[in-house]
Amino acid sequence: MGNKLIVVKNLELLLQTKWAEFIDRTTFMRIVLEHARDTEYRIVYQYEIPPPSIKLSITKFAIDGSAFEVWVEFTVPKNEGVVVGTHVFSLTLSGELDLKNTHGTHFVPKNSDNV
Repeated sequence: MGNKLIVVKNLELLLQTKWAEFIDRTTFMRIVLEHARDTEYRIVYQYEIPPPSIKLSITKFAIDGSAFEVWVEFTVPKNEGVVVGTHVFSLTLSGELDLKNTHGTHFVPKNSDNV
């Protein structure tokens, strides 16, 4: 018989659904937006782009050794377009949030200047 006390999958799901109760939302949003602003993305020109509104959601909260891996999907306005992407962060138990990786696409409205 094993001595595993924590059901890791359930703990990760709990952290993912209750993150707003233990993470400072204002600081978290600022960090996500700063990284989205400062990162270069693949640019796609198209006639219709996603709406220029801010959307953030944590889609994964996994235990990674002595830290957590946190995936944040976002849609944010950037320059003349909108970025849709995912940041992958490492969150330490002391509260330090470090960007490990980012993926995304910068959608820019297609017009006669950028065809």
